[in-house]
Amino acid sequence: MINLNYKTNNILILISIISLFYILFTNVYFSVSDSFIFGAADGLSFLKIANASPNISTEIIQPIHSERFIVSYLIGILSKLFFLENYEVFRYISILSILILNYLIFKILFLFNISFNNKIFAVLLINLNPYVTRFYISNPLMINDLIFHIGVLISILSITTKNKKLFYSGLIISIIARQSGVAVFIAVFFVKIIMNDKFFLDKKDIFYSFILITVLYLIGYIYSLNTIAHANDRYDQYYVTVLGIFLENKSLKELLIFFSRPLLCFLPLIVFTFLSLKIKAIKIQKNIDLNIYIIVFSFLIILQPTLQGIDVSGKNIIRLTSYAFIPLLIFNYINSTDNEANRFIKNIFLIILLFVWSSHPTFSTLSFLDSYRF
Repeated sequence: MINLNYKTNNILILISIISLFYILFTNVYFSVSDSFIFGAADGLSFLKIANASPNISTEIIQPIHSERFIVSYLIGILSKLFFLENYEVFRYISILSILILNYLIFKILFLFNISFNNKIFAVLLINLNPYVTRFYISNPLMINDLIFHIGVLISILSITTKNKKLFYSGLIISIIARQSGVAVFIAVFFVKIIMNDKFFLDKKDIFYSFILITVLYLIGYIYSLNTIAHANDRYDQYYVTVLGIFLENKSLKELLIFFSRPLLCFLPLIVFTFLSLKIKAIKIQKNIDLNIYIIVFSFLIILQPTLQGIDVSGKNIIRLTSYAFIPLLIFNYINSTDNEANRFIKNIFLIILLFVWSSHPTFSTLSFLDSYRF
């Protein structure tokens, strides 16, 4: 439980509950087939893994998906134990994961001197972000992404509290969920190089972390050997993942649209930061280890789907870059003070903006944005 006895804590929890109920009652709940159409085509791979569990799937699955088998494999076992449909369990765990995200963000925010007003908007910016909540409720087969969010938040909490056990937990969860978990390792490695003995992880921890992610990757690799057509499939996909954008011949218009898509996730945070926060250099210096970690991690996360290019990432660049949304939100909050000027007017404007933003035409039942459905 959150060890806080302040009245503001109860108010914040109430706001979180209300915002989550609002999302749940206005969300679209796709069927399996619809989810493959509206942004979760990758989910077919994870459903195949769950359906085959506790055995290894013998169906052809993209190697980059089959290497992330653990979460779907465990869901498949859980479904069989309780005689439930796999898809149903995916959805339950997606909602549970969003609740865990809220718990973790509370834990992190209350470790810093952040105004009550800003704590409220932090919670709302996360819960009303359609690419953090609505998408995964509509498309629960993409649960690995939510698990990845959880792993990253645990790693941030570990740096804040200087807790090595938490760090290892966050690293394990993130790498199990996605290969992108290597960004957690690279980011702490970078912090260690810069801060040396001032960083709470020592050289042995960095070495053990490398061994850990290598072992976890090899486990996924071994599972995937039964699920790909031939070895070249794996290496061709790796090559495109790293260099795809350089292999494409796209127009300037196509590139501009592609690079601007992440704004659908990040624009409200940018607006809120500009209107309501004052970044302070002294705070950046005070939280230097966490700040370096968040900057390096977020850069790597945003870079990867960008390098994949239009043909591979496509509209998924919104979802793939959204993994950096909560870390960057935390970065903005812990390094700033509240901008008091015209707060009431700004708050009203921001609440309206958040409501419109949350009314995603594909993932919500609210119809006034239907003409923008995609």
